[in-house]
Amino acid sequence: MSDLEFTRGDTKKIKFQIKDANGNILRQLNSANEEIYFTVKKSRSDEQFKFQKRYSEGDITYSDNYYHIVIQSSDTEDLAYGTYLYDIEIKTDEFTKTIALGSITLTDEITHKGNEV
Repeated sequence: MSDLEFTRGDTKKIKFQIKDANGNILRQLNSANEEIYFTVKKSRSDEQFKFQKRYSEGDITYSDNYYHIVIQSSDTEDLAYGTYLYDIEIKTDEFTKTIALGSITLTDEITHKGNEV
């Protein structure tokens, strides 16, 4: 997972695995002190994110050895066209690790919010 491109306001599903240095799939997070963040910003220097998904909030789910994130239409429908940056970070009692960095490019749409008549 690195660079994503999709139409602004569309729903986008992402799935990923967490593996150790030997390529073994790690277990599902299950402690109250463990968290996964999927954070989207316009630039690295921005203090505020455009949107964020959290495992503890149910925004990131786990099934069949994969974590699943759904970017909802409402997450991007009001963002400007263009490229945004994201990362996926895991925090546990033992470590904090960024496991993915990439970009999301939101492309033009024809049917805008409110035009679905």
